[in-house]
Amino acid sequence: MQYDNPELTFSGERLRVRYTLHGLNEADARRIAEFICVEQTVEFPYELLAPGLLRDNLVGWIETFVPLPDGSYEVLISYAAESTGYELPQFLNVVFGNISFTPGVRLESLDLPPSLTAAFKGPRFGRKGIRELLGVSSRPLTSTALKPMGQSPQQLAEMAYQCALGGIDIIKDDHGLSDQAFCPFEERVVRCVEAIARANHQTGYHCLYFPCISGPMEKLLAKVRFAKEAGADGLMLMPAFSGLDMIRMLAEDDAVGLPIMFHPGFLGTYRRTPEFGISPYVLHGQLSRLMGADISIFPHYEGRFAPPQEECRLAAEGTRVPMGDIKPNLPSPGGGVRPEFFEEMRDFYGPDAVFLVAGNLHRHGPDLVESSRHFRAMVERLGE
Repeated sequence: MQYDNPELTFSGERLRVRYTLHGLNEADARRIAEFICVEQTVEFPYELLAPGLLRDNLVGWIETFVPLPDGSYEVLISYAAESTGYELPQFLNVVFGNISFTPGVRLESLDLPPSLTAAFKGPRFGRKGIRELLGVSSRPLTSTALKPMGQSPQQLAEMAYQCALGGIDIIKDDHGLSDQAFCPFEERVVRCVEAIARANHQTGYHCLYFPCISGPMEKLLAKVRFAKEAGADGLMLMPAFSGLDMIRMLAEDDAVGLPIMFHPGFLGTYRRTPEFGISPYVLHGQLSRLMGADISIFPHYEGRFAPPQEECRLAAEGTRVPMGDIKPNLPSPGGGVRPEFFEEMRDFYGPDAVFLVAGNLHRHGPDLVESSRHFRAMVERLGE
């Protein structure tokens, strides 16, 4: 028996996805490309599909197959836009679902047709909106994280006050701050909101506070509502733990209406090698925007995790590549950033970036207000 559905209808719009295939000879690479076309769509024996709409339109098409100088193969595969259901979970299932188990396959880039870019609202604020909230027009932005874990809400609020008084643009909770007994979420948020508001009143700046929203799924929405009502300026979420579609839902919710920062915790498992997984161009760039993140954090090449410089370039490029009406968001290199490299970072990422400095802010000296002022002055000079 052969299968088809003559009632299928297709718009003709195709989602084009670029993959690289590694560690294969040409014949095996072509076989894997053909496997992707079927596995990511019908997941059914191809020979049992009758000639017709299902086989000829729903199964992926190999658009190009190109050998690369390093011995890998670049393959461009397109999928019927309708196969995504115009929703994020199924979209991800199509572009990198079961084939994420296939060695040597890396998702490199996405090219969305108009019907798909229209299906996602993307960042609510984006680059321009975050700058408007801060009242900063051109220079790179500064950010820091409240840490270390183990500090009390009072201690973290005092830290937030000093950083805001010194002119840091964005203050976020460290990703390790959840709702521990030594630092309860609600008390921490209330105290930090008050401390930063007090500093802003003194300086005239518009420092923003992003509490970390994490924990069991059944508590997340209550935490979001509490942060909003307490006066938080934004939210930091970790999609690998809370769910990728959770960010999209919150970004599109008018009752929330806050900018969102995307933290990459646990996502290193998605992109650790250049021969497998998801390219930073997609993961920290295009995908973070489809989810609705206004700021996308990722490790900087001169920090603690030292990814290849090319991976950082790809991440930053993905935050700004044209994607219909989906706004570009802000790349935020972090993970051990040192202020002495601010000028180099500005040249590498451009002025539309958020430089995340945490531990090295404290290393600069014992006076956190002075250190924060010093770092702000450094980035202000870069905007001249």
